[in-house]
Amino acid sequence: CCRCASGYYGSPGAGEQCRPCQCPEGPGTGRHFASGCSHDPRSRAVACACLPGFTGARCDQCSPGHYGDLRVAGGRCQPCQCNGNIDPTDAASCDGRTGRCLRCLRDTEGSACQNCRPGYYGDATSQRRCQKCTCVTAGTERSSCGLADGACACDPRSGQCRCLPNVQGLACDRCTPNHWGLSQGTGCRPCGCDPAHSAGPSCSEFNGQCHCLPGFGGLTCSECQENHWGEPRVKCSECLTHNLCMAQLAYCLFRPPVRSETGRRCDRCARGFSGAFPACEPCHEPCFPDWEAAISELGRRAGGLSERATRLLTGGADAGPYARRMAEVEENLAGARELLAVRNASAAAVERLSGLIDDVGRQVEAMTGRLAQLEAGIGGAAKQNGDANVLLSELDRDAREASTRASELGYQIDTIKHSNFRGAYGSVKDSYQQSREAERKASGAATNPAGPVARSEATRQRAEKFMAAKRAELEQRLDANADALQELGWEARQLELNELNEKVCGVTRDVPCAESACGGVGCRDEDGRPHCGGMNCGGVATVASNALERSTIADREIQKALGDLDKLHQQVMDVKSKAGKAKEEAQGTLQRANGTRAQVEGAVQGLRELIKQIKEFLTGPTEEGASPDSIELVAERVLRLGVPASPQQIGRLADEIKERVSSLANVDAILARTAGSINEAERLLQDAKRAKARAENAKSAAETVRKALAGAREAQAGAEVAIQQARSDLHDTQDTLASTESETAAAGQRLQDATARLLSLERDVDALKMKTAANSLAAGKADKAAGMAKQRADEAKQMHYWELRDRFRALQDLLYSNFAVGVAAPNTKSDVTKSTRRRLRVAVVSRPHVFAELEVAYDGNAVELERKAHRLRGLEDKLRGIVYAINKQINVYNTCQ
Repeated sequence: CCRCASGYYGSPGAGEQCRPCQCPEGPGTGRHFASGCSHDPRSRAVACACLPGFTGARCDQCSPGHYGDLRVAGGRCQPCQCNGNIDPTDAASCDGRTGRCLRCLRDTEGSACQNCRPGYYGDATSQRRCQKCTCVTAGTERSSCGLADGACACDPRSGQCRCLPNVQGLACDRCTPNHWGLSQGTGCRPCGCDPAHSAGPSCSEFNGQCHCLPGFGGLTCSECQENHWGEPRVKCSECLTHNLCMAQLAYCLFRPPVRSETGRRCDRCARGFSGAFPACEPCHEPCFPDWEAAISELGRRAGGLSERATRLLTGGADAGPYARRMAEVEENLAGARELLAVRNASAAAVERLSGLIDDVGRQVEAMTGRLAQLEAGIGGAAKQNGDANVLLSELDRDAREASTRASELGYQIDTIKHSNFRGAYGSVKDSYQQSREAERKASGAATNPAGPVARSEATRQRAEKFMAAKRAELEQRLDANADALQELGWEARQLELNELNEKVCGVTRDVPCAESACGGVGCRDEDGRPHCGGMNCGGVATVASNALERSTIADREIQKALGDLDKLHQQVMDVKSKAGKAKEEAQGTLQRANGTRAQVEGAVQGLRELIKQIKEFLTGPTEEGASPDSIELVAERVLRLGVPASPQQIGRLADEIKERVSSLANVDAILARTAGSINEAERLLQDAKRAKARAENAKSAAETVRKALAGAREAQAGAEVAIQQARSDLHDTQDTLASTESETAAAGQRLQDATARLLSLERDVDALKMKTAANSLAAGKADKAAGMAKQRADEAKQMHYWELRDRFRALQDLLYSNFAVGVAAPNTKSDVTKSTRRRLRVAVVSRPHVFAELEVAYDGNAVELERKAHRLRGLEDKLRGIVYAINKQINVYNTCQ
């Protein structure tokens, strides 16, 4: 008991009492969350050693990563269930009351961090790995790409993006079969290949070009091929005379200068030639070429302006305030056409034509600039139109929901109305009015120029014109992109790939793919997959592959280690639970030991009462007048008597004495009166001896109690040592488990042994109480018998003093010798009894001085009784010291719980 138990603080060795650690309350209260505490004598502050999951000066708060309400009874701190996706050292990572996760890591979200946040997908619980969605913006719905970081949302488990119509793939990165136009951002369009003039329904995903049969061309194979003419729905024929002709009319477009044919079938003289076909002669050489060059240049410029004007007209632009300018341009163009139609134009006409062309060019350029502004405005209007369409879609959805709700309410109203004929009539009438109103609105919408039908038609026309205007621009861009691709392809072919192959794939020289073990750019394996890198190849691809494999193995090892850690944590929790149970059992056993100690204290108190009664019996006056001298004399005489071998022998000896004494003449009455006194004295002697033995047994029992309490103390100390060892070794897994179980088992065995000893001691104390009560009764009887014996002796002294004195002394000597002989040699009883009777007969007659000597002996025995009483008081003091020592041990146990 040199140190305080677990959960208490103080210094028992220095006399300081052990006090419970208030963390926040003491042990056994259900709100004690510390393994111990320490006291600082300077600041007088108590520092608690909180259990895992608890924190604070008094362990009254949950540590970071834990939650619980410690204000309620039975409240405990538990780890936050966030699937390992929080920082356990962050106090704000989860709610300290409810356990709701607040700061999820690894791109997770949810009350338990069990889901990947928008824009990420994967398994957030078991693998704790969320990957970012990889969605192609051109093929993904715009509504799913409005996240804060510009990412697009996808399925949180599979990673599938929300694709536009006719778009497929995990990342929405390709069109569905027989569709094209992913880059437009509105979904892929059908190829629309002519089933009769194409090789199949598929087309190029980039430009939508179908695979046409020979003789047919166009985007969808619905036109004649180049250098062919005719009606595609009927037949396309190849041009017979020249390589270039118009596909529809088969006009010849180009002819080498050395030939002179022209016309639909090339059967007339061409421009610059004269004469009758086929004898076509060149025109006058000096002047015609100059006129021809000037007129061709003017014709080319006029054709370009005409084409631009045509595109402007077909682009859907409304003349409006530009009607006058357009009229001027048309007049200039008409004048230019008239001048061009004249075969032999004058110089003034040519100058006028040149002026008209310049005017038309300036007007077209001005209108083109304005058109660019209009196109920019159209782009903004298109965006606004898109936003309006989204708003209209939402309004339409709300309208459908309202309509559905109205239909449900109308159905309910109809049900109520149709419950009687008046309601049915009202319903029919209302339906008729609604039908007439709907008919009127439909007629107005269809006939009103400003109605929704007219507006829809106008919107459709504007959209068609806008698409037609943008088609030429798109084709120009596609042509430019094709040229750029060709240039990039030529530049790529000029690149040297040996160094790149060596760095990426590990190829040390320029070898064919079939002979290269490390592959290279453009190489494929037997399965048709790209082949780059491999075993013993030092390229970047091999290094990356090896790193990926090692990272995969490391990830599996980490997952395995996490699983082992969870199992180890569970085992530690089991050890902690077992240690807690062992502590509860030890505390229960200690309580039972305290109860047994209280019973032992009661027994000791009863023993002290018994000793007090014996002392009063031995020192106080008797009720019948017997003095302590007579009690001491009788006890001394009784102690001097021998004890027969058995109660049966005593009975037989008493019968023989009675038979011998009955033959005496005058002594019979005296013997009859003194026989009872002698028997009472003998019983008093036996009772005194038994009282002495019981006192010694009581002392032995008290010593046993002291030893039992010491054993209980040792068992308690051992149990608490075992409990402390179990708490300190919670993190030592299997070894700690074995040690804790061993210590707990040993402590339990010692406590069981101590309990058994205390129970046995309790039974001994009960028996001692019964024996003490019997001794008290026997002492009372002995006191009464001694008083009667003294009274009878006084009467005998008064009546036959001189005779009885000698006879009593002789009878005493005879009794001593008879008892001694009866114990030593029971077979000679008969002879001894005869000789004793003869000597007793002679002594009674010849020894009248016996009673005088007996009186003197009484006086000496009084002194001896006083001496024995003094000795008895010394024994009582010694017993009081023993009782004090027991009480001191009891106080020690009271302070060392």
